[in-house]
Amino acid sequence: MSLQSKLLFQKSLRLTKRDFLKYTSGVLSTAILPYPYQLALAKEHWDVIIIGGGTAGLPAAIFAAQKGLKVLVIEKASVIGGTLFLSTGQIAG
Repeated sequence: MSLQSKLLFQKSLRLTKRDFLKYTSGVLSTAILPYPYQLALAKEHWDVIIIGGGTAGLPAAIFAAQKGLKVLVIEKASVIGGTLFLSTGQIAG
C-alpha cells in the first residue's frame, strides 16, 4: 500500500467526539439490565463480540457497526469508555 493510500485510509478512520457519542448512544451496559433482558440478549446472533468497552473496544465496535455488522460489547464495569475521557478530540485508526 502506498504512503498516500495509507494516509487516506487513516484520515477516513478519524472520528470526532460528536460522532463517537452518536455511534455509542445505543451501547448498553447489560449489568444494569433486569435478568430477563440479559437472557434475551444472550439468545441473539452477533457478527462481532468485543470484550471491553474502553479505548480499543469502543472504536472497534463503532467501525464494525459502521460496516453493517451486528455488534455486542461486553464490559465488566458499570460504565463504558475506560480512559477515553482523556481523549483530546478524535479517535484515529
